Amino acid sequence: MTLIKTVTLLKRRRGDNDVEFESLWADVQRSSVALNSCYTRNRFKALGLRGEEFPFDGIATRNVIGATSHLFERELAISDSAFSFSFEVESETIKHGDGALKLVILSKRNADLTPVGFRSYWRDVHGKLTLDQTQFSTHLRAYRQNYVRPGSFRRLDNGEIPGNRAYDGMMEMWFDNFDGMKAAFQSEQYKTVMFPDEANFITRGFSIAFVADELLPNLTEIR
Repeated sequence: MTLIKTVTLLKRRRGDNDVEFESLWADVQRSSVALNSCYTRNRFKALGLRGEEFPFDGIATRNVIGATSHLFERELAISDSAFSFSFEVESETIKHGDGALKLVILSKRNADLTPVGFRSYWRDVHGKLTLDQTQFSTHLRAYRQNYVRPGSFRRLDNGEIPGNRAYDGMMEMWFDNFDGMKAAFQSEQYKTVMFPDEANFITRGFSIAFVADELLPNLTEIR
């Protein structure tokens, strides 16, 4: 099942501390529940496995089900609009399930791939390859691929988008805990099969990752 979602990469306003930002962001989510819009907050918890910088304070996702302009205005009011971005995705679940720990990775497609080619390879080749690697998939509880819709990526203040911020895909993976996630990515099958295959569809050096606290609203979330 394909879901259309809006994603916002949020950088808090200058002068706001973590506590202030969290309170304001929680108010946006509470507003979404009243509007019957499925809004999920992904708060920064830890860096990705390779320790790369994560330049945002969190990622919000919401189903495109009306009242989205109101939610966007609320997000705009709590963020630094010059360093925050929004885009639409077509979201597909590769493996259904649930897990206590969530890993999010944003990536750019290879320059020689069209958006359709990028989606096709990631889903039909690399996605299947991932599930076939038992040393990895035995730790993987759920897996979702989100493909950025062409032309939807924008900076919240509508300024020019830096080349290293125009992402084409957002991966979400769930594990039981940090140990399970580390075991998956340190497995021989990841190192010798999955990691080399990533070069066939994503641009090395432009991916960013973080471990998230996923805060769901009081609505059913399809995974």
